[in-house]
Amino acid sequence: MAYWRRFGIDFLKAQNVRITLINVTETEMGMVDDAPDMFESLVGNGCKLDSADNAFDLCHSNSVIEHVGLWRDMEAFARETRRIAPSYYCQSPNFWFPIDPHFPLVPFNHWMPRPFRMKLMRWLPLAHSGRARDLAHAAEMVDGARMITGEQMRFLFPDARIQAERFALLAKSYTAVRLAQP
Repeated sequence: MAYWRRFGIDFLKAQNVRITLINVTETEMGMVDDAPDMFESLVGNGCKLDSADNAFDLCHSNSVIEHVGLWRDMEAFARETRRIAPSYYCQSPNFWFPIDPHFPLVPFNHWMPRPFRMKLMRWLPLAHSGRARDLAHAAEMVDGARMITGEQMRFLFPDARIQAERFALLAKSYTAVRLAQP
């Protein structure tokens, strides 16, 4: 809900915007209480949605695609994004940016070998959720975010304009944007 507040709830209401939130669990479902008629919360998988083609005007995804799983899951997520709406916005952090926003305390963390990253997760509270409680949790934390490159973003969203958000000269993230023609 904090994310949507940045847009301005009053502004969104004035535009008669209706937002359907889809999450794999119910963790964020109760967070829409201050604007219940604007938000609908559903449990679903963004890689296989139970929605008709072009069921929505716009599909908006901010820092989700890197959390859906393996490459085949990212392809499925991108395919669903393109299928369910004529316009879309899909943003993801750039793999080649030296700071992983999921583990910002250790620059270059995402470039380190997986076993070392898992060990770091056990030793230090690097994630927003703190230190990993055991090896399995460390593996979940490390495998839970797979940032992508600009080339991968262009492959996943061939019909979009790819924009880079920059920090100094480096691309911090990439956004795929497709706007339907009126």
